[in-house]
Parts: sequence; C-alpha cells; structure tokens
Amino acid sequence: MPRGHHNLLRASAVALLVMAVSACGSSLQSAEDYNECVLRGIAVAESPAEAADIRRRCQEQFPGRVSQQRSRELPPVALKKLDLDADVEFDEYLNGTAYNGNADLLVTEITIAIEVGEPGQSDTQLYTEQVNMGPLSRSDIGILVEAKRRILNWQIASARGVAR
Repeated sequence: MPRGHHNLLRASAVALLVMAVSACGSSLQSAEDYNECVLRGIAVAESPAEAADIRRRCQEQFPGRVSQQRSRELPPVALKKLDLDADVEFDEYLNGTAYNGNADLLVTEITIAIEVGEPGQSDTQLYTEQVNMGPLSRSDIGILVEAKRRILNWQIASARGVAR
C-alpha cells in the first residue's frame, strides 16, 4: 500500500475514534428514558468507574420518573424478599445483581449499606441506586465506593417501590 494511503487510513481511524467518543455523550442526551440512557452508555464504557459515571449521569438526566414519585418505603416483609448477589472489583467497586422476589411490587430504589475499613475498625456508608426492577426480576447494580479503604461487607438496608 502506498505511504499516502497508509497515512490517510491512520487519520481516518483517529477521526472515527474521536467521533465515537463524542457521540457517546450525545447518545446519552438523546435517550428517551433512564433505561435507554444506561444501555447506550454501558455499551461503550471501558471500566467500572466509567459505568458508574454513566449511571449517575443518566439518573441526573431522568430524575423524576413517575414510578419514583409515587414510591414508598418497603415494609420489612417485602425487604426480606430482596437479594443482592455482588462481588468487589478493583477494591473499590461493588458490582452485582439485585433480585426482587416480591410478586406485587416494582422496586424503584435500593439503599445498600457498605461496610468499609479493616476488621475491628470499620464504618458503614449508605449508597442509593435508582432501579426499575419489576416483580420477580433482576437488575444490575454497580457502585463506586468513595472510601479508599477495603470493602468488608454489604447488604440491602432499605428500598422504595410501587405496588403493582
């Protein structure tokens, strides 16, 4: 291949990469709802931190969904039917799947208590995630933990939802 064509191909590849990165932000802006926003963003995320940032930006873009406005605190019996299966990644990112075992509730928000520190010297921080988890369904959860200490334990502390 002639040298001129090789440089043209390289310049074209760089231009496409720049367009793809800038299109990511605009694709989030053009999303019609929170779920579409997250799906578009996660498709191009290259790290757990980027994925957490995308979820945060989508929550800011779609703060007032109707299901969240009518939601109520779940009673203990309903809270016991929620489950969180998660792992710690990179010592600062809690990544997993939440399950809604309630047959008659749409869960709109989950608050997770995360214990950080060292055994015997720890504290608990609360993180709230907006979700759209229908009855008997699952939702991905990803939380970037702010503390620069080891994640020791986690559990669902509270949740909000809407009766179906």
